[in-house]
Amino acid sequence: MSQGHRIIGRIDTTSIADNALHNHVAAKTGQPLKPDGWTLTLVLHPWSEAKGEALGGRLLGEITCSDRQEGERLSSAFQPGSFISATAATAPAPDQQSQRIELTAIEGEADDPLLAAFAPDTPQTFTHTDLGTFRQDARLPDLFEGSATFAGRAIGLVLSNEVGSLDEAARHAAALMSKATLWDAEWRERIHQHYYQIWEESWRENEDALSKSDWMARLVLESLEVDADGQFVAWFADEDLFWGHSMEVTGSIDEGVKRVTMMG
Repeated sequence: MSQGHRIIGRIDTTSIADNALHNHVAAKTGQPLKPDGWTLTLVLHPWSEAKGEALGGRLLGEITCSDRQEGERLSSAFQPGSFISATAATAPAPDQQSQRIELTAIEGEADDPLLAAFAPDTPQTFTHTDLGTFRQDARLPDLFEGSATFAGRAIGLVLSNEVGSLDEAARHAAALMSKATLWDAEWRERIHQHYYQIWEESWRENEDALSKSDWMARLVLESLEVDADGQFVAWFADEDLFWGHSMEVTGSIDEGVKRVTMMG
């Protein structure tokens, strides 16, 4: 077995991203640079260290791949819903609701009855007077999925009770929706600030020049997740600006946008 801290978890989602794109932005913003290659990100939920207590927070495990093909091969080998064993360079903090760690190796599929029993057998529902009915995710029991109209577009709306109650999450979601046009404009503006120059230099190729408004209009808001302390994650499709990558905008109602990330 590889040296390091052994992690067992159930894969929620996987994504791959070109480290060169990250480093292009990081060099301008002062963020840490990543090594050459691609990064495969595995969102694990639930997870445990060395078959300990099942933990409900999300663990974003990142492993560096030599190229896109290696990242796609690993992503195909370990599908969402499966359990894996991996080693991490450092021990994750058990009391954090969401954190990123560096994975040094993925050892293979794992069998952990405690993790397998973490999610309830029968999904529950939550109904809000203004937002409608939400259904519990069978794989991620602290997420409740519904739908909404945001800035004139139908989107998926997800409430999380990971750090509080669904009523609190719904209250924050309603606050976002009451100013949907302003939030939508801010999210698009921040994506443009971070990634327009990258598109112009590396992804545009033979495509016609686009005005700022036309470029931002290509971004399509698909879903929004809101938790009980006002944190949000908005996902945008790129309408092939970046050949099928998506954009993740994270932040909070009180502090605004904190991070914009291109996802594989």
